[in-house]
This record gives sequence, C-alpha cells and structure tokens, in this order.
Amino acid sequence: MHKLRPRGEQGSILFEVLMSLAVGAVVLLGVGVYVSNLAGTTGKATALQVTDHAMNQALNDTSRTVGHAGRILVAGPNELVVEGDGDADGTAVRWVRNGENFYRQVWTGYLGNYNPAKNNWINVSAASGTAPAGAGTQSSDLRLKGVTVSEAFFYFDQKGKRIAVSAPLTGEATEQIARVQTNLNAEVDGVIVASTVATSVDTGHGGAADPDALTGAVICPAVSVELSGTNPVVNFSASSGASTYRITRNGSVVQTQGIAAGQSSASWKDAGVSIPNSNVYAYSVAAVAPDGTTSVGC
Repeated sequence: MHKLRPRGEQGSILFEVLMSLAVGAVVLLGVGVYVSNLAGTTGKATALQVTDHAMNQALNDTSRTVGHAGRILVAGPNELVVEGDGDADGTAVRWVRNGENFYRQVWTGYLGNYNPAKNNWINVSAASGTAPAGAGTQSSDLRLKGVTVSEAFFYFDQKGKRIAVSAPLTGEATEQIARVQTNLNAEVDGVIVASTVATSVDTGHGGAADPDALTGAVICPAVSVELSGTNPVVNFSASSGASTYRITRNGSVVQTQGIAAGQSSASWKDAGVSIPNSNVYAYSVAAVAPDGTTSVGC
C-alpha cells in the first residue's frame, strides 16, 4: 500500500504484528507482504488481499475526484460531494461512509443546481436511478466494506491548519478548503488495515494549497515494522517540519524520539513485546512540529 497517488501525498499504513495464526508470528508490512508470508495457507490472506486492493483503488479514486473538482459542494466528516469539470453533460460525484461501508455515487446529467437542503441522491443501496432533486441519472458503487473510521475526511486551509467540521460545510464555506485528506480502514477477521491520502484542491476560488504551508502542516511519516529477534522494530521516515516522532502501540504512546540531523529515517525496537505470543499489536507513528502541531490520520 506504499503507492504514490495522483496529486496526493502518501499517508502511512497501520501496521500490525499478528501472533494468533497457526503459521506463527507474522509482521504485516502491508497486505501484499502478509499474503506472501502466509503463502496461501489461509483464506484470511485472500480476503486481506482483496480488501487491500479495494482500499488502494478507493483512495486513488477519491484523490482523483478531489484533484479534478470544479467545485466542492459538500464537505462533511463522512461525506464529500464535488462538481466535476470538463464534462459536457455535467457530473457531480459523492463519496460517503454509510455505516461500515464506503460508497461512490455519480450524478450524470447534473445541471449545477445543487441544493444541500434537499435529498439529492438515490439510496446508496440502489445501483442506479433518476436523480431525486434534478435532471439526470445516478449510480451507486460500494467501494469498501468493514470501515470503522470515525471521520473519513479531514479538511485543511491554505496554511495547513485543519478545519473543524462538526456539520457539513456547503456553499462559500467550502472555498476555504485547500487540501482534503481521505482516511480509510477496513477490518478483516480481526485484522485492521488502514491508510490515508491527502490531495490539494484547485477549484479556481483562490484556495489552492500553498506547498510550503502544507509542508509545515506536518505529513505522516512512512512506516514499516519488522522483527529483530523476538522484538518488533518500528521504522519511520523523516517528515519535513517535524522535530519529534510519537510512536503508539495499540493506541497508547510508547516512545517519543527524534531523527538525527542529516538522517532520513530512524528505528525503535519495542523491548516491551516479545514474539510469539497470543496478542495483536498495531503500531503508528505521528510527526510533531516544534510548536506542537501534530500530523493527523497517521
């Protein structure tokens, strides 16, 4: 899942160390490695591979949607609606988390008359239908199952500051958005795989992100996990603007450290965990700037 995505900034994956499988301890460095380690010995490997592919595709497509948006119509924690550009008949695209499912809906024949107060979309469970609040037709496509994130979308302004979104932004309020970060995860038989992608917005409203400001926003470092003897070792890359890095295990901070000057990465051995055992461990690394600004969605 370490893929560079169009117009996006790569986020980090939630890596896990799995100890409960019959094949013994396995370090999950991305589902592809996990599958090759299991060598097809369990159905879980196939399910994870399918989920990994679906997540990557969904992240690529949301990034493409944001990067080519003519206008953001709705920006909510779990809903993003954009007006496309370059289509003769007009198009609007909606990404929405509904329960534990993540959907993409497309409105073909959209005429630019979006009213957030109306019911604009067919039910996500319907494959296709006539637009409820205007001309044209719509389609729904289930892109990912088992999603448990509380907020699928984060929004940032030109300076890299996260915009608080308790209720969906609409109309002129969306023009402050300079970057959209999509956060996805999926659970397969107790194993959680997660990733993020951040994409700059250029809708012609003058809200395009300042690259230097986005660097100052502190991006999640790239992360991998490996075994050294019986201990997991967390490897992470340097993030521009960060002075320290906060490592968590299963949601609790277990280490805070820096990266030596001139170095592009660092590692930390988790002496508090010995493999094999019957537990599951999830590691993540957040970058922290000198003023306390912390990368989000890591």
